[in-house]
Order: sequence, then C-alpha cells, then structure tokens
Amino acid sequence: MRHWARDARARHRLRRRRRNHASGEAVGATGCVLGFDSEPRAIEVARARALVAGYRNIEFVVASDNAFPDRPLFDAAIGRYILHHLADPVATVRRAAEAVRPSGVVAFQEPASHINDQTLPTIDLYAKSEQRLKAAIRAMLPHFDVGGRLVACFEGAGLPTPHVICEALAGGPDSPLWRLFAMAYRSMLPHMVRLNLSPADDDDSDTLADRLVAAAAAVRAQIIAKPQSCAWAIRP
Repeated sequence: MRHWARDARARHRLRRRRRNHASGEAVGATGCVLGFDSEPRAIEVARARALVAGYRNIEFVVASDNAFPDRPLFDAAIGRYILHHLADPVATVRRAAEAVRPSGVVAFQEPASHINDQTLPTIDLYAKSEQRLKAAIRAMLPHFDVGGRLVACFEGAGLPTPHVICEALAGGPDSPLWRLFAMAYRSMLPHMVRLNLSPADDDDSDTLADRLVAAAAAVRAQIIAKPQSCAWAIRP
C-alpha cells in the first residue's frame, strides 16, 4: 500500500507544483507560499522549477502529512489529491485547520472516485477498462470515496460545513481525455495484475489509447471524465 501510494502521488506532483506556482502568483510579491512533500526528490525538482520560473516567494520543505511544517499561522491551507491516500483524512483536515489563522481558508480537492466516468454512446472497451481501473483504486486507496465525503471530513475536523463544488471535464472524439485515461490505465496495470483483476480485453495497454480514440470516432462519442470535488471552509 505504501509503495503504491508513493507511485500514485508521484503522478500528481507536477500538478501540485503547478498549483504551488499559481499560489505564488496569487499572493503577490509581498506574500509567500510554503509547499511540502514527504519525498525529498520531489522537493528538489519543485525548488528548481520555481527558480527557473522566477518565483522567489515559494518555499519547499520535506515533511509528512502527519507532521505539518512548524510555521506561523497561514492565511490558507490547500491540499490536492491527498486525503484519499491517508488512513485518517479527518485528522489531516484538522491539522490543516490548526495551521491556519482564524478566518483563514481550508480547502481540499479530491477525485470523486465513487462516480463512474461516462461515454455517450457507451464505448464497451472504455466501460470495461474503467470498471477494472476503479476496482483497483477501490482495493488500494484507504478512502477512495473521500471526494464524496468532504462535508463529513470537514465537520469531523471541527470546521463549519464547507462549500462544495463538483466539476468534470468533457469532450468529443478528439478530446485528450481518451488518451489521458489510457495513460492512467497503463500506469495501474501492474497493480491490476497483482490483484488478479480480470482483463478488460486483451490487455494490450500499448494500443489502448488508439483503440479508444478509434471507437469514439466511429460513433462520435462524448466522454465525461472523473468528476473532481473541491470543498472549502473558513476557520472560526
């Protein structure tokens, strides 16, 4: 479980670094951003990219989800694709709230993995592959459905009932979502094999993207990707 969690987090680190860069822009020249990760290599890469991009107001440190960096209280704490990996997501939300000043913002974004991706009309190859991928995620993530339980997590952490939105990307046969899904499927294939999950078809993951695009083009299918849930609240 621990090794898989590290692998899964690695796939999201680039997005998390982009989030940190966006935060650096949001706080302006007089503000500062602190980003942390449990993997030293990820911190090294993030620091280098921030310097290349010209951000001097972002600090990166190595820290675990169980021990937030010791700093003065922040204006906001933001987490993305974190809670579903953790044994106790409520405790992490609570620690995030404790790191924020009164009237500060606590926000988390998580995939709504309890909701199926959809294609209209149905693409059988996609549906079978998505079911297999979801089965692996359910088996390996401690809280795969936390994107649908953010209200309870925030309230359990002592925060007010959060504002919640849930959004999904969509597109047609030319959308990059088909290939992005195939990339996710391929990265998870070793774990599916280990879990003895039945194959979606011939399990030729190298050609899955092309076959999905061809199937979508043949029927002019529309794809709706996995929704993303975001919750935020003001610390009392």
